This record gives sequence, structure tokens and C-alpha cells, in this order.
Amino acid sequence: MFKKNLVFSLVLFIALVVISGYGSASQPLMLTISAGSSASPWYIMAAKLGDYFEREVPDSITNVMAGGSVGNPILEEDGTVDVAVTGTNDFFAAFKGNVPFDNPIDLLAIANDEALCPFQFLVLKNTGLTSIEQMIEEKYPIKIVTFSKGGSPEIAARRLLQEYGITWEDIESWGGKVNFLSWADCGSYIRDGHANAIVGTTGYPHATFTEIASFADVNLLPPKAEAIDNMIEKYGYKNITIPKGAYNGLTSEAIPSFGWSGVWFTSPGTSDDIAYTMAKIFYENSEEIKELHQTFMAVDKNKLADDLFGRIHPGAEKFYKEVGLIK
Repeated sequence: MFKKNLVFSLVLFIALVVISGYGSASQPLMLTISAGSSASPWYIMAAKLGDYFEREVPDSITNVMAGGSVGNPILEEDGTVDVAVTGTNDFFAAFKGNVPFDNPIDLLAIANDEALCPFQFLVLKNTGLTSIEQMIEEKYPIKIVTFSKGGSPEIAARRLLQEYGITWEDIESWGGKVNFLSWADCGSYIRDGHANAIVGTTGYPHATFTEIASFADVNLLPPKAEAIDNMIEKYGYKNITIPKGAYNGLTSEAIPSFGWSGVWFTSPGTSDDIAYTMAKIFYENSEEIKELHQTFMAVDKNKLADDLFGRIHPGAEKFYKEVGLIK
């Protein structure tokens, strides 16, 4: 009797695994998630999502790898990863086949995490600069640090300057300097006196910007309204306001800006079960996700299906319909 029950249990287990769509009984489901750079807020979130997934699907193993907003859609397209994250602007560009992508990439959205990453132009007060327009009019020899060239933060800064009719090369022709570094190195450059401004789109509040504001008097320069509108229309950015009192109270009023939030996505080849489970994880654990990092303070389970360009994966769409986020 014991042997019969054991055989029946094994057959039932195999049947359940096959029906679930997660894999086979002999091989656990391997799920690779690509996030941002190691120790970034996105990487922290990805690691937690992996823990949640393994809890939801016990016979699974998740692997989190470092990636980036521009690189992740390409990694998804070539099958290197199963689930990844990018900015709403880069998701828009990948969907359209716009720069920095050569061709449209068929990506399916899972969730918008509402992790807000505004454009921020932080300058040392001793420059005397109070606006981007002043910098251009004076042809001020500003020494800028920004994120690695070709990364989403640098692309946003370069695009904004184009709205003012200038380039990185123009700044250097004024006697200025532009360095493309990691965020940590950006902070060190300013601390050591090699730079007097840091620009780019990144999470708010960002540790590097906060650190700079802790040891130096700084100004946060707002983009002009027309430029913000153009950035939204041309590139798929979103309106984001940096709140009053940002960075140790340096802003006496809210700063209008633009930026992006994170879109978690997958490919058409990913099963409905996986996409459904990921959407469910975001929805049911949104309050815990908010506590992972200050960048995620705007995470809202009721906005997971908002601002998603292109198509939502059928599995995620099924879940959102069940909870009323999509009709």
C-alpha cells in the first residue's frame, strides 16, 4: 500500500508541474532577471523579486545579473535573460526602434514600478549659476560629471542640451570639461575639486547627489518648460516634479523636470504563468517593495499597468484584469 501511494504521489506531482507550465519535474525552472548595476536600487529590487518568485514557485531557481536600461532590452531580445527592467523612455525607444536601438524590439511589459528617476542638474553654488540659460549665455566653463556615455542618464542629459541648441563639445569649447563615469566616481570627482556639476536622470533621492549636497553648497537647476514638453513628446519621458526641500532643503520650491520610471518586461516566448506570477508579485508585495529603497517610495500597486507602451504580456494582462487594473 505504501509503494502504491508513493507511486501515485509522484505521478500527481509530475502532472501538476507539467500542467502549471513552469517546467518539468526533473529540472527546476531557471529564471534569469537582469536589473541595473550591482548595488543599484533596481538590482536590490530584482533580488527581492527573485526571492518572491522562488516562494511562489517552489521548484524554481532565480539568478539576478547586473545590466542597464539600454542593455537589458537587447539581452531580452537575444534570449540571455527572462525578465528585465528598463526606463519608460528606453522601453518606448525599443518599441519604436529609436536611438539608442537600431531596430524595433518585440518586448512585452509586465509592470511599471513607478520608481521615479527625474533629470537632475546639480551645480556647486560657487559657480554662481542659477539657471541653464545663464550657463549658456555666459558660456560658463563648467566642469560636468555624468554617467557613462551611452547610458540612459547621459543620453537624457545630452538630449536636453540639444533642446537648448548646445552639445557636450560646445561646453568643452568654452573651456569646460565633461567626464563620463560611474555615479560613485562622479561624487569623488566633485569632492576632489575636479568637477562642479553633476547631471543626468537617476533615482530620487540618489545617494551620490545626497552626498554632494552634504559637503557642498549646491543649486538644482530646472529645465525650461518647453524643453520638458519636448522631451516627453519626442522620447517618451514623463513629467516628474522634484519636491520642495530636496537634498538637505536646498530647494525652496518644487522643481519641475522630466524623467522615467522602471518598466519590467519580458519577451513573447515567456509563458503566461511566469508573467502572471511576476505581475502578482508586484501587486501583492508593493508595500514591502516600497521599503527596499527611497527610490521606490512612489510604487503603487494600482498604477502597475499605467504608462506601458506597446503590449502587455497576456499573462500579466490576465492578472491585471482579475484585480480590476485593466478592463
